[in-house]
Amino acid sequence: MASRHWAKSGNPSLTVHPSGNFGQATYGGRSRELQFTHPKLMQSVYTRLLSGAPARYSVSLEVTHHSPTHFRTPMFFAELGSSEEQWRDPVAAMFLAEAILNGLKQPLDRSRVAVGFGGGHYCPKFSDLERDFAFGHICPKYALDLLDESLIREMVEKTADKVDLGILEKNLKERHASLITRTLRKLDIDHIEA
Repeated sequence: MASRHWAKSGNPSLTVHPSGNFGQATYGGRSRELQFTHPKLMQSVYTRLLSGAPARYSVSLEVTHHSPTHFRTPMFFAELGSSEEQWRDPVAAMFLAEAILNGLKQPLDRSRVAVGFGGGHYCPKFSDLERDFAFGHICPKYALDLLDESLIREMVEKTADKVDLGILEKNLKERHASLITRTLRKLDIDHIEA
């Protein structure tokens, strides 16, 4: 879903992310519910954004956030931001549209699929790893206290491609890391720290 991205900074950016709410549904959807997503298509669009983004535009993943949460069709957002100046930029808008269309035509099927835990909203670690792994849902550090076994399972189950791996940012609190790794083991999914 092509969309506008807004941030206080107003920095020119191109972002992709799954949707869903780890906590309250402040911006729509249902509370504590995630939307089905498609990590390999998201990775395909993301890698096209990396190749030749217009000058001044940064490219990154964002963590799972905001609505919708209830569609059965897997989806993700590809966004142009972060202010009205960029929303009206025809070069950047065309670049985003072409990246989406070309990315949807040729998904990158060779990558392992991962879910991520930790980091900030723009998740620079996972953005770097997105070249090698196709990320589905990413739970940021600020939402880790909201996680329980049910939400971790939902991160996995609402991923269109089979999840191969959980990737935890280093230095998570022990209680968070323990819950995540224990749940991933129950789901027969390996995990690594990055």
